[in-house]
Amino acid sequence: KKNIDCGVQMMLLFCALFLVIGGVGGFSIQRGGKQCVLYTGIEDMRVIDHPGLMGCANEAESWCAVLLQDAVVPKVTIIELKTELENRYGMKLQSACFDDVAKAAFDVIHVVESANIKNDLIKPWSIQQLREGTPDNTERFDNAKAWLKTTEIQVPGEAPQTMPLALNLFPPIDDDFITISDVNCDEPYRIECGCIGALTLLEEYLKPGGRVACVQKYLAHVKPLKESLYAAAAKWLAPSREVASARMAIREPAERIFSPALAVGALSKRQVANAIKMTQFPVDTLREVARSDAGALRDVIEWRDWHDYLKAKTQKSDQTIFWTRYSLAGYSIRYRYWQSHANKEHDVAFLFVHGFGANADQWERLAKAIHEIDKNAPPIYALDVLGFGFSAKPGLSYTQHLWEHQIECFAREIILSKHKKVILVGNSIGGGLSAGVSANLGRDKCAGLILCNSAGVILDKADFVDDTRDTRLWEQALNVRQRTLALLDDPKSPRTMPLEAFSPPPGGQVLLDAFGQLVIELLAPRIPSLLKRYYDINPDNADEKLAAAILRDARDPGAANVIGSGAKLPPQRSLNEVLGDFGGPVLVPQGEFDYVSGPERTRQRADQLAKIRPGVTVKLLKSGHCPHDETPDLVAQTILEWLASPAYFS
Repeated sequence: KKNIDCGVQMMLLFCALFLVIGGVGGFSIQRGGKQCVLYTGIEDMRVIDHPGLMGCANEAESWCAVLLQDAVVPKVTIIELKTELENRYGMKLQSACFDDVAKAAFDVIHVVESANIKNDLIKPWSIQQLREGTPDNTERFDNAKAWLKTTEIQVPGEAPQTMPLALNLFPPIDDDFITISDVNCDEPYRIECGCIGALTLLEEYLKPGGRVACVQKYLAHVKPLKESLYAAAAKWLAPSREVASARMAIREPAERIFSPALAVGALSKRQVANAIKMTQFPVDTLREVARSDAGALRDVIEWRDWHDYLKAKTQKSDQTIFWTRYSLAGYSIRYRYWQSHANKEHDVAFLFVHGFGANADQWERLAKAIHEIDKNAPPIYALDVLGFGFSAKPGLSYTQHLWEHQIECFAREIILSKHKKVILVGNSIGGGLSAGVSANLGRDKCAGLILCNSAGVILDKADFVDDTRDTRLWEQALNVRQRTLALLDDPKSPRTMPLEAFSPPPGGQVLLDAFGQLVIELLAPRIPSLLKRYYDINPDNADEKLAAAILRDARDPGAANVIGSGAKLPPQRSLNEVLGDFGGPVLVPQGEFDYVSGPERTRQRADQLAKIRPGVTVKLLKSGHCPHDETPDLVAQTILEWLASPAYFS
């Protein structure tokens, strides 16, 4: 009996080995036939640490590599991937639309999960997190730190040694075929590379003194493909190579240099982490202030990894969507959507923009109130501005022009691709940003502007015109846009007088980060009581959910840098200037019991806005600083009445 049992055990062991190594002699396990590795330009443009490519190597009998025709990828990224595939596997990178790929009788199509392509043949692979597992199902970074510090980062996967039989089914990509989209051509810096150049960048940065050397080599000159306020603001902060490194946020050089490569997948987060580990630099992770060069780069991937985790967790919620195409850096932007109850297409849609410290959820009451009062009301979008809510919080120098750029990109790509125009609605700082975006879009794309207790400078002409009636100072004050753009001009022939130079605060960026962290620590325990004061008319709406959301967002990595960036804002365009440039209808539902400004100043601002130019409709409401959330029915009714009035159509 013992001999029989032993024989059975040996047979089972043999069968297990047979399955693992693929059989012996003339036998083999069943492979997956004809397969395709589909490249999309979303975190997948490489061969190293590519789960889809490795899966194809292990399973397929034959394969081909295809780049989607509508992929938005820099030319150099495509060329370097094409080179790697040819040199390693003799595979020509081919190009096709997804419909043609789906018709090509593949048994399996490997594609990154974040591309969100649905088909029965798709075998999705996910972007690998730095660590295996998740941090105890938490949404707060401070609660996850212990898990992050004690859990080892995974080693990146190797490129497959060999691949199956190569197939050529679609037109191959050559240099004549390659084109590049002009998307985000107003970025201040364009660090474009592929899977070969990205490794060279990594090596350069991780050398002693690499941060400063890389700034001087790649970030010393602002060169957008077209002029933009966003690019001009970057030039204002860092006008020369001598001061660029000191004036940027601590993690900004690493963000600017490596985020584009991470966004298209020329590098994986695990590749970067492994390269840092191989250096001799000590890296104290998960610290907000005073980072080493390697530590700053480590933060870039750690923070990106955290927001990837939040994205995977949060996007399962109703009406919550993530948009990852913002900028060449691919920062993840969270937004919410409430579709219209009417079964018809709408020419316009609302875009709601929150204030400082808030997020898109603060608009939920107003969105529901609008659709409950009027079933035919347009659809509504609300986004988390970069650096707030569940959106990414990269270590950049935040300016009003960066935020306006993000909002404008979102409006053009997400809303104006489906609707003819957008109605911008903003509260507090979100109101000032919305006003700026309305001027950037113009009346052709922006149907209206709604400002709920908006931030923003309001100028009085009497303060600028002297007794001689000289109006030059007044004209200069209303021309901040052109004066900002003049920073991009040739210094020898500027179009107008540029802005006054930026004067960095004493202590530099380290002090700004420390200040931001101090503000968070001081305000965190007071958030519930402060909200009650902001919602003085209806304090029940300043509930625990709102307080918890603000505190959660403030604990995200990068939040301190966002607050510290307040000391680096370029001179603002006044509301006089942007409302004049926009020229379209404006509604101001103003909560007159605003604790932030005080009731007297709030009513004074409402009066100033009403007189700023024709076409501005002001209505004082019995509400506070956030009337859209404190008294949503009042604001909804005001908005719907305005939309039906001659003032909107004038």
